[in-house]
Amino acid sequence: TLVISKRFTRDVLVGKKCIPTARLINGAGAGVLPGTPCVIKDVVRGKGITIETEPCPCCGQFARISHISRNDLEIVPEVAILGE
Repeated sequence: TLVISKRFTRDVLVGKKCIPTARLINGAGAGVLPGTPCVIKDVVRGKGITIETEPCPCCGQFARISHISRNDLEIVPEVAILGE
C-alpha cells in the first residue's frame, strides 16, 4: 500500500482503490474498520477525501464517508495480471 501524496490531484485519485488506516465514522453513524476495501469517490481541496465501501454481498449495505484526511488512507496498488 502507498501513502497518498499531496501532489496527487483529484483526477488522479478518483476511482482508485484504497484502505483506511484508522477507524472512520460518517455523520449517520456508519463506520469502517482499518483495512476495509474502499474506492475514492471525490477529493475536494480543504474538505478532504470521500470514500465508499463495496456493497455487502448479503444485504447490499455500503458506507460513504467524507472529510477524510489523506493521512488516514492508503492507496492499494494495481495488481499486475499473472502471465503478462
